[in-house]
Amino acid sequence: MEPNMQMPNIQLLDHSTGLWVEFPAFSTGRAYLIEHPELYVDDGGRVLARLVNRDGVGEQKYFSLLVRLAGTVE
Repeated sequence: MEPNMQMPNIQLLDHSTGLWVEFPAFSTGRAYLIEHPELYVDDGGRVLARLVNRDGVGEQKYFSLLVRLAGTVE
């Protein structure tokens, strides 16, 4: 991947603190496991995420974000 084609960073809302937690930059074609996922899932089973692009204004990114959430909501 070219240096200027870096993926945006992803942040997840930690529902226990109300703060956004930023994760290290992801690489394309890899799967990632988020530790302590229960912090990021609300009572309705939803996850709130945002993508951060620090490459500059007007820099476009094209990618697909595939998410799998598995487990039991109690």
